[in-house]
Amino acid sequence: MEIIKIRLPWSNVHLIRGDRSVLVDSGSAGDLVRIVAALRAHGADPKDLPAIVQTHGHADHAGCAASLRDLSHAPVIIHRDDAEMLRLGRARPAHPIGLDSRHRRGARR
Repeated sequence: MEIIKIRLPWSNVHLIRGDRSVLVDSGSAGDLVRIVAALRAHGADPKDLPAIVQTHGHADHAGCAASLRDLSHAPVIIHRDDAEMLRLGRARPAHPIGLDSRHRRGARR
């Protein structure tokens, strides 16, 4: 197995090459051409992807998910807690947790 990092302006995408290649994350909207070129440069055709795995639904990691799904016909896999974020194309508000983050939030009030 080989893991190839595809560097993009706002985040990274990873191509996991093995018997079949899997794409992890899908970059920001507008990264499609770069991602497809990188896949092909590493011998992976988007149409051969069995899956696109999203680590989470933020736009800098999942912005091209729909475009890559349409191009590859591969299913997009994401945790159910982030599925709505991916469908809607926008992140829910962040709510920091832990003692340190509560302290900082309270200090702003």
